[in-house]
Amino acid sequence: MKDTLLVVVDSPTRQTGFSRVGQNLMARWKPYFDRIDVWAFGYSGFPGSPGTVHENLWQNPPFVLYPATYGNEPWYDVKRLQALLNLILKGDYTHLWIVQDHFLLTRNHFTECLDEACRRKNIKSVYYCPVDAPMNPEWARIVECVDVPVAYTEYGRQELIRHVGALPCSPQIGVIPHGVDTSIYRPVSREERAKLRIKRTEGWLKEDDLLLIDVNANQRRKDPIRCLEILAALHRAGHTRFKLLMHMPAESLDQISLESAAEQLGLTRGKEWDHTGHLFESGDGTLAETDVNLLYNMADFYLTTTLGEGWGLGITEALAAGLTVLAPDHTACREIADEVSRRGMPSRVITLPVEKNFVCVLYDNSRLRRRVDVDRAVEIIGRVQASAQTGWQPHGLNGDVKYWLSWDRIAHEWMDLFRNSHKRKADYYFEFGGGLGGRVQRPVSPPLVQTARQSQRGRTSDRRSDLP
Repeated sequence: MKDTLLVVVDSPTRQTGFSRVGQNLMARWKPYFDRIDVWAFGYSGFPGSPGTVHENLWQNPPFVLYPATYGNEPWYDVKRLQALLNLILKGDYTHLWIVQDHFLLTRNHFTECLDEACRRKNIKSVYYCPVDAPMNPEWARIVECVDVPVAYTEYGRQELIRHVGALPCSPQIGVIPHGVDTSIYRPVSREERAKLRIKRTEGWLKEDDLLLIDVNANQRRKDPIRCLEILAALHRAGHTRFKLLMHMPAESLDQISLESAAEQLGLTRGKEWDHTGHLFESGDGTLAETDVNLLYNMADFYLTTTLGEGWGLGITEALAAGLTVLAPDHTACREIADEVSRRGMPSRVITLPVEKNFVCVLYDNSRLRRRVDVDRAVEIIGRVQASAQTGWQPHGLNGDVKYWLSWDRIAHEWMDLFRNSHKRKADYYFEFGGGLGGRVQRPVSPPLVQTARQSQRGRTSDRRSDLP
């Protein structure tokens, strides 16, 4: 298949989860497309305007990169969304692939305008949808405005179905997981691991200590303070061999200070815990992935107390590096644990119970989420420390899990979807007119389209997906 693809994703020059998923897939898709263009959020680098970018992070450069925004600028205002629509309408694309938050894509009637733009240009549109919490019904509009919606997990698929199952289009929603590059994320030798633990921790990690590591963003949805609470509780319970390394910025944009919280919990940096905040710039990590793998290999357990995950790249990276994972019993974390166990590695992801009550944190669209239960987590971690089947293991993933998480396999599954899926049929459309927020109504026969909401009620579709 020789076609042109527009990818809408965080800039490949960043180290966000969306960006890294895009990097891994685009590198493997390149041989199958005449050209891949990138509408890049949060770009920094050279050139500073749209143009061909030669980057070592891709196996088959060049790509044409369009900086949608720079740094931490918001990309979802009317002006920038309209610019994306203009690029779609003026370009020669046959396929569109989007990975971004649904609650941002559904602003300013963008989803309906995206649907119409792709329909006019006969572009097959695919949306890779992250779901890390119960959704608002209106966020599901993006799913019925693309040809092929795909969730990361079965949890995400069921949450989408809960909102779109009653709509006339009745879209079939596929599931494709994220992968992990086992040529990068893998166990090192025992000898190298021992040297890493001494050199990288500058002496605060002793030979018989058990190191917990959390590789994550410092933000309230990730709940990093709960990791520090668990460490303090482990020490109070007499499990003083446990130490914690947090690979994330020391200060978050939503005012979380790791050092301040640790001090209040009675934890001393450089003795019981440490962070790598100096390795981050504007929230993005500066370490190469090969160096992140070395951080994983220093540890015995990967600990995440996230309030919800669409996937959780750190979980599968840690598994590939040989760690036992401790993760909350909810959202994608539970699903990964079940799948890894089903594929022959039953003790490698240990789920931590969550509290019965909910929390609602800042900058999270009022989503109700559950925190890890500290006391029950301490009980579980205290028990597993004595097991020979947990902690760091020198053999990484077994063959079945490695195949499931193979980026090569996943990229091939996406290519099959690009080839075999179909565009929807519909008996409606509307004009852009003044652009986003200013559509001009235009009659079709039948019926007369009056509003986007009314047009959705009259929609029919043969939307299908060839995903298993």
